[in-house]
Formats: sequence, C-alpha cells, structure tokens
Amino acid sequence: MSALRLRSHSKGLGLSPRRSNPAGPKTLYAATPVNFDGLTHLTRGGALTGVSDSKVWSGSIWLRLDVVAGFKRALNAASDRFSLLYFGGAPADYALFGFNASASEILRLLINFPGDPDMDWHHCLWSLDLANPSNRHLYLDDVSAGTWAAYTDDTIDFTVADLGIGSNAAGNNRWNGDMADVWLRFGGAVIDFSVEANRRQFITAEGKPADPAGWPSGGQVQMYGPVAEWHTNKGTGGGFTVTAGALGAGTGPVQV
Repeated sequence: MSALRLRSHSKGLGLSPRRSNPAGPKTLYAATPVNFDGLTHLTRGGALTGVSDSKVWSGSIWLRLDVVAGFKRALNAASDRFSLLYFGGAPADYALFGFNASASEILRLLINFPGDPDMDWHHCLWSLDLANPSNRHLYLDDVSAGTWAAYTDDTIDFTVADLGIGSNAAGNNRWNGDMADVWLRFGGAVIDFSVEANRRQFITAEGKPADPAGWPSGGQVQMYGPVAEWHTNKGTGGGFTVTAGALGAGTGPVQV
C-alpha cells in the first residue's frame, strides 16, 4: 500500500478563453524528501529547547524505506526514552515507545502492515494523552491503526540530553531510506485526529503531504524544505547536526 501514488488532476480550465485569473494559477505544495543512506543521521547534542516532560505527545512523519530488513530508528531519544522505530517483522513493522524518567516503559504502540513491509511512502500521524485512554490516536496513511500494548498514566521523559533523527542518539540502528515533513510536539494539547479536518493539516485527502503553512502551532521539531537546510529545524527546539556524511535527495516527487 502506498500513500503517495500520484493521481491525475484536472487542469481547472476556464469556461471562456476571454476569462483570466489575475492572481495566477494556484501554487501546489511539493514536499522535499531527504535520504538517509544507512550511515548519515542527525543529532541534537543537547536537550530540545523549551521542552518539558509531559503525558502528551503528537507527531507526523513521512517515511520510505530503501531496505526493509533489520532494526532502524526514524527518531530516538538518548537512553531510549522515546522512539519511533522499524522492526522489520514481528511483533510489528513500526512501533512507538515512551518511557518515564525511571526508564519504565509507559507507552508501547505497535503498528502492523497488512502484508510484508514495502518500499513505498507511508505517513505516520499520532497524538496521545497518557492521562486519558480515550485521547489516543494513530493513523497510518490516513487510516486508524495500531495496537496500544502499553498505556500508563505517567509522564514521558522528554527532557533527555539528545535526540537522534535517522538513528538513536548514539548513532546506532540507522535509518536507510527517505523522510519528509517531520513535525513533533512534546506537550501542549492533544489533537483529535478522528476529526478529518485535523488530519488534513498533515495529509491531504489525496494522500499527499499538506503544506507546512497549515501545521498546528507549537511544534518543537519541524523538518521540511530544501535538502541542504532540512536539518536546521524550523521549530522552536533548536537545530540538528548532520553526522557521518550528508543528507541526500530522496526519491520523489512527494507532492500534492
């Protein structure tokens, strides 16, 4: 299943050749994917700015694997306090984890694909509040998915010393594939993604990335834009360092 197979669109031609559009054609948003080659990864080198430990965590990330075997981390905090990772098989293809400051697991969400993992683009979207099991949402490719294997009313340790993107914070279990348009918010209000309008802030009805101009406020990690500046983080949490090479251009286009 691919969330990003391109579909044909109407050109929106006017009914009369004498009619014109002074504003010009609508500009469509095109996400820029970046490639992690299995060596390159991003590190913060310190805690995210302005982040507090919280029971609330929301995120959106577009992923495409080049290699579907092994154990790879899309994002991971120092001491494994929170993570989105790929297992490459049982017990899940993707999993979302959270731990408290005592290193006790309080969140485990398992995300299974209906068949073998593939090399297509997929979109993971989540928002949860550990204080209330009715406030937990995970959508894979705009469809509610996942098994909540652990969900404890406790606080996730978000104030750790480092955060890795494309690996763990120490540079292990590196991602091998593409990413695009990462948005992470640690704390704040939970987002009810069962409401379609809220999902459309991140994924269009056609299954493509939505323009970051419409993202909710408060995202401490916001990665999008040209490859050369993708790592700088347009959120409030501070920039990242590219380690072990350079980010490459991903396989695209990933566009509306």
